[in-house]
Amino acid sequence: MKNQLCILLVCLAIACGLFPFSASASPEEDLLNTGVAFLTSNQPEKAITIFSRLILLSPDNARAYMNRGEAYIKTKRYDLAIRDFEKAKQLRPDMKGLFSNLGAAWFYKEDCEKAIENYTREIEQFPDNYMAFFNRGLCHLKREDDALALADMENALAIKPDLYWALCYKGDVLAKARDTEAAKKAYEAALAIEPENPYAGNQLAALKEAPPAAATEPDEGATEPDKGATEPDEGLYHIQTGAFLSRKNAERQYRQLLENQFDATIVTKQLGRKTFHMVRFGNFNAITDAREALETLKEKTGLHAFIQENPD
Repeated sequence: MKNQLCILLVCLAIACGLFPFSASASPEEDLLNTGVAFLTSNQPEKAITIFSRLILLSPDNARAYMNRGEAYIKTKRYDLAIRDFEKAKQLRPDMKGLFSNLGAAWFYKEDCEKAIENYTREIEQFPDNYMAFFNRGLCHLKREDDALALADMENALAIKPDLYWALCYKGDVLAKARDTEAAKKAYEAALAIEPENPYAGNQLAALKEAPPAAATEPDEGATEPDKGATEPDEGLYHIQTGAFLSRKNAERQYRQLLENQFDATIVTKQLGRKTFHMVRFGNFNAITDAREALETLKEKTGLHAFIQENPD
């Protein structure tokens, strides 16, 4: 897997057909077009100057704040980026890509919980935004929550099957889970899309050279998996605190939740050729209740968790 995961930004606050500039464009449109031109040509400082002028001229222009926020991210001024995205959210909370960009800023500040929260908001508003699924998956990879990462890569690929890096990271998770054949298929599909990109080819070669995985013994002291474990079937949402290959680690977190008065459960799932043990609690009918429980969990335990929808 790559040493450093890079979130892909989504600059969706710009209008289509910006070039060439129209002689009839308003001063605000001219400034927006100029700023976008600097931003897309990797001149973020010049873009910041232009978007700042636009904000002085039109202080309620949500696109100006959103694009200046992107420029701030490119210059690694993440707090300023978040400030601009929050201002854009006040003005136009329905703008596509806004919560994704907030997620990117929080990711670069190494707060995966807030990044995931914002990507989830983006997905709730725009379920066709495959980059939101992909980037949320990167957050899960950073947290080593492989089961959720794989699920998000699959979601992204369901919308955009030729997404190269989603196939690569899917391959990485499957290879880690020793599902060699499925990992090979993912890398081969990525290689067919971008044969000039060395990552998939290198990973595929390494996978073919690796010795066969030996049969693994059950974790010492671990109890038998819940044969009849099923998904939660009440309410609309639950909170997942982790997904573990080790049953013993799942039980350790399960006990921690019980000690803090959370009604936890362990749900066992087969992904590829590996068994994952998901630690979860709660069945909430309102997303606001789930978010309050998430805050309480963080205050009591410091755990980073994630709100999920229950299956139909």
